[in-house]
Amino acid sequence: MYCSECGKEINNNSKFCSFCGVPIGSFISLSSIQDNSLNIHNNAVVLDEHSAPESFLISELSNNERNEFFVKVYSHVLKFIILFALLSWFLFNIGFGNYVLDKISENRYYWLMILAGAFLSEKIADYFSDSEKVRISYFGPSLSIISNALLFSPLFSFAYLYGPEGVIGNATIASILMILTLIVTAHFSKTNFSALKSFLFVGSVLGLALIVFSILMNFTLGLLFSYAMILLASSYILYDVSNIIRVYDKNQYLSASIRLFNSILFFYWYVLRIFSNDD
Repeated sequence: MYCSECGKEINNNSKFCSFCGVPIGSFISLSSIQDNSLNIHNNAVVLDEHSAPESFLISELSNNERNEFFVKVYSHVLKFIILFALLSWFLFNIGFGNYVLDKISENRYYWLMILAGAFLSEKIADYFSDSEKVRISYFGPSLSIISNALLFSPLFSFAYLYGPEGVIGNATIASILMILTLIVTAHFSKTNFSALKSFLFVGSVLGLALIVFSILMNFTLGLLFSYAMILLASSYILYDVSNIIRVYDKNQYLSASIRLFNSILFFYWYVLRIFSNDD
């Protein structure tokens, strides 16, 4: 051991320093200093590990971890679509879509209120989907599924009443084939579609402005607009899948899946509109 006063090395059994006479209580063992400092360091490391949540971008993970993330995202998207289809089927059979169509025919601003409610619901759904608490985070997808089913209800009724025979089934099959093609293209292509962000923002603002303007001025947007919206929705799907591959944190599978789910329904909406046109 060493004397804390003069720093000389002395016998471990000594009661006083043989060099300066300081009592043994002032002696400090070098090994104990090293052990204590090591314990403090280890405790600090453990504390730091528990205080900071583990967070890695999907692009930084191993292939197995990335594949697990992809399975979570796409399986959740499939579940959301199935739940949306079941709820839409229920609303269709109880005549909710016909009721909304009657309301819209009486007052065109009723449709504007529906669109505003759906838009607000999607923003709230996105917010809750990003929550780290599981119970809260699943509120986002639930809200999105319900709001989309309510929004699609009058379109399904319109297509069934005024569209050609089998229009809903044909539009669904065509949408599935085209959407799968887009997802596979984005997933296995080396192209980073995140550069589409500016185009998506401008296209969304213009599209929303035209929809609101058409309702206020009481005119119908034609097929050309529907084709333009399908192009925009296709870009959203490519952008979302590109982000799933590169951008999201490994724990953000709910947020990733709900955004892709909404883009898929956006695409399906305008495909169904085009198929419903019986000209």
